[in-house]
Amino acid sequence: MSVITVRDLWKRFRIPHEKSATVLDHIAKALSIFEEKRYDYEEFWALKEINFELEHGESLGIIGPNGSGKSTLLKLIAHIMRPDRGEIR
Repeated sequence: MSVITVRDLWKRFRIPHEKSATVLDHIAKALSIFEEKRYDYEEFWALKEINFELEHGESLGIIGPNGSGKSTLLKLIAHIMRPDRGEIR
């Protein structure tokens, strides 16, 4: 019996090209939806096609270099974030 099942898991982040320095900058960006000014974003896939099953009594170690998606995977399993594709049970 599986305790955790991860099937075809994908997670994407949108990274803005322009950084907001203040709360006023964030508000200005939100209000720009109604204006013609648009902000550009870069797409970054933190996780692609992740699949595994963890059975009762088994352990799983998640290792890898900085930026490889370890924390993102744990946040998805804990339901802190939602995946863009796939499912976690």
